[in-house]
Amino acid sequence: VGIGVVDPANALEVMDASSQQVKISYDGSNYMDVWTNASGDGNVSPSSEKFTVDASTETHLKSDTITLGINDTDDTTLTFKGSTNDLSIVYDESAKKLKVDSTDLVIDAADGHVGIGTASPDSKLEILATDESHLKLSYDINQHTAMWVDASSTFYIKPWTGGNTEIVLWAPMTVNAKTDLLKIGGGTADTDTTIQLVGTTNSMNIVYGEDEQRLNFDSNTFVVDGKYDRVGVGTATPDNGFHVKTDNGVSIFERNNDSAAYGTN
Repeated sequence: VGIGVVDPANALEVMDASSQQVKISYDGSNYMDVWTNASGDGNVSPSSEKFTVDASTETHLKSDTITLGINDTDDTTLTFKGSTNDLSIVYDESAKKLKVDSTDLVIDAADGHVGIGTASPDSKLEILATDESHLKLSYDINQHTAMWVDASSTFYIKPWTGGNTEIVLWAPMTVNAKTDLLKIGGGTADTDTTIQLVGTTNSMNIVYGEDEQRLNFDSNTFVVDGKYDRVGVGTATPDNGFHVKTDNGVSIFERNNDSAAYGTN
């Protein structure tokens, strides 16, 4: 059948260069126009401004470019409908932002920022949460490390406690800790705090014993006793302000090139 055309090329061909070729009407006020323009662009325009494709299995859009929006200042929304939960992706034209599920995920194309939990990220990546769920780095389902900031702006790095709870700062040259106070230790009375200086062949441990308030260098070769204000060289239990213990019982004190030996038997 041909309408406006003498030799229709299909079962139904409608040709009209002056207006929309086809109008499908429910009544005089509710209808849908379907037409092709001079460039061959296909158009569908329902009077209610709502269009439904009811395909229970799949809908294929075969195109190199898919454009959403009506080319004005209104926001453009793409909604995924579920039986209980829906999710919307909103494009804010004035701010040039893509918002997923309101403020859960925001892509700010104007400033090149991404926000998780915030609608107005002010950095390349900003994560907003009020618990320990800011950032999780996982090797597999069991090995992971959590990172977060609390209400006092304190930054935490917490490896999974069931695995190898080790944090490595891999800086070949220098690590700068720019702070007025550096705290080391887990705050538990039953565990000593150890700083290990690792060399290619020889390593040395500095151990803080919380019960004795004692700093022990290299397994009893040098001890600072903060509880009784004592220093021990060659002994882990100094019994005076400065206690030196050697294998031969002789200690040498030197000033410039002059030296004096002091020994006990």
